[in-house]
Amino acid sequence: MDEAYKKQAEARLEGATGCAPWEIAVITGVIFVSVALRRGVFLKIPEAVWYTSWVMLGVNTGSPAMAAAVAAAYTITSATYKSNETPPASEGFLPWLVPFRAVLMLYTIYCILAVDFSFFPEMHMKTDTYGQSLMDIGVGAFVFSHGVVMGHKVQTGHALRKWSRTSLPLAVCGVVRVMLVKALNYHEHLEEYGVHWNFFFTLAVLPGGLYILKGPPLQVTVALLSIPHFIWLQTTGTGYMLAAERHSLVDQNKEGLFSIPGFLTIFVLGCLYRRMRSKGRVLFVVFSVCLYTVLSLWVSPASRRLCNAPYVWLVASLCSATLLSLSLLPDRLCCAPFLKSVSDKSLLIFLVANLLTGGVNLTFQTLSVPTHLAHVILTCYMAASVYLGTKIPLKL
Repeated sequence: MDEAYKKQAEARLEGATGCAPWEIAVITGVIFVSVALRRGVFLKIPEAVWYTSWVMLGVNTGSPAMAAAVAAAYTITSATYKSNETPPASEGFLPWLVPFRAVLMLYTIYCILAVDFSFFPEMHMKTDTYGQSLMDIGVGAFVFSHGVVMGHKVQTGHALRKWSRTSLPLAVCGVVRVMLVKALNYHEHLEEYGVHWNFFFTLAVLPGGLYILKGPPLQVTVALLSIPHFIWLQTTGTGYMLAAERHSLVDQNKEGLFSIPGFLTIFVLGCLYRRMRSKGRVLFVVFSVCLYTVLSLWVSPASRRLCNAPYVWLVASLCSATLLSLSLLPDRLCCAPFLKSVSDKSLLIFLVANLLTGGVNLTFQTLSVPTHLAHVILTCYMAASVYLGTKIPLKL
């Protein structure tokens, strides 16, 4: 990649301050809206077109307009459907998790490429230090959903087998990504994970970290992870994370390494949420919202870079509230074939999307691409990512 253009692309990613939590809540509400309104005349629209269109609308439409759509859909749905009592975690399959994982993945693959085009709203970009944005919450939501998926398998012998089967490919992908980024002089944001670390490594270590902590109840595990990390950040950790020079290998990757306790807490909270019944999940949402509010007002703002307590509980509150709303919907809506396919192959779709994102950025100087052409490229990219990801005969 041309050095001048690389610096231009990296400069654009700096200085983002994010948006208000309610604006993110509106966009995550699109997950519920897209599923709830999928009936009647809208059934004539192909599933892939329907859900992808809602994702693009959620990112590119103004928050007030989208808030009105979300509120209307909630009103219509609450008058139509009755809440379903979901089975305990040990009984396995959870229908309401399917649309959450599927639409979250569509949001993820759309944003990781769209952010490189000039039309992408700055409010949705990952923040530099403090604040929250759609892409910030997307990272945490990915981890939370991963925890919900594995919630009935952790702290068992099966967990180690599951971890080795899923984490090894992710670790390999992390190594390959580092090598390609350095070899191709690809633009990167050091304040995101550091010099060598990336999100693939974070995903790879999470289940293994929980296996190491096998023994205490999940509530105790949350405390064991979050309290020491909170104290460290409140004393010397924040200064080190934000100001220390990158001398040693640890210093060079401090964002990725020292955010692991925070992301592992999010993962455990996802495991814990899965094991609850409906009333417990309602209490979990209320508790998460209250704790986030207290922490953000009297301790510090949320920070994905630090993965501090306000960020952890903001992610927990948004994810749990969205999942709770999806549990209001009938299983037939949640388990639509397209959603089920994307949910089952989400990691493969993510891998394919990362490769295609790199290919697009090496082919085009995306910041100079006109908006109309950018949308054409994004549409083709979304279709290719989902199609190829779902057709690969593997399951991670």
